[in-house]
Amino acid sequence: MTDQKMVSGKWVEGLFNRALGPSIDAELSKLLEAEGLELKRPMQAKYPRDLFVRWVTLSARELFPGTEQPQALRLLGAKVVEDMRAAGDIRGAVLTMARLMGPRRVLRQLAEYVQGQSSLRVKLEERSKTDVRLELNDGELADFLAGSLEVILGLVGARSATVETRCEAPDRSVLSLRWA
Repeated sequence: MTDQKMVSGKWVEGLFNRALGPSIDAELSKLLEAEGLELKRPMQAKYPRDLFVRWVTLSARELFPGTEQPQALRLLGAKVVEDMRAAGDIRGAVLTMARLMGPRRVLRQLAEYVQGQSSLRVKLEERSKTDVRLELNDGELADFLAGSLEVILGLVGARSATVETRCEAPDRSVLSLRWA
């Protein structure tokens, strides 16, 4: 038995075929295929996490050329959420309910959901009504998550949302989320 971390094929499918699908051109598709991700084939049940990280960083580099990797990952994370909303995957009723719940409660529920669906572990510390600290067992995709969370916070009614990342190691990062 192996201790290798895995990522659900459903997450890979959702990210690369649904959210990013329209943005993935033939060239990026070939690059991903060379790295082991064949988008036109049925997804496997699970993929090694290191491959997933490689695919995400490759996509960020190709979709945001000339941008430093941390910023490209952040832009990719934001793009995923914005594209999902534009495609109708994040619907008005869900957003209305999320706005009623408020950013802190949405973050708590997101953390619980993600932990139930992946190997990502999230320790959430509410420092005030508009300041939350997230500790993650992931340092490689912290900027990607920060970009996603910044857009999500805005969608659920948090004004002037900012997410700062501090990567402690490849397997640990801290995100500081603040809003008005």
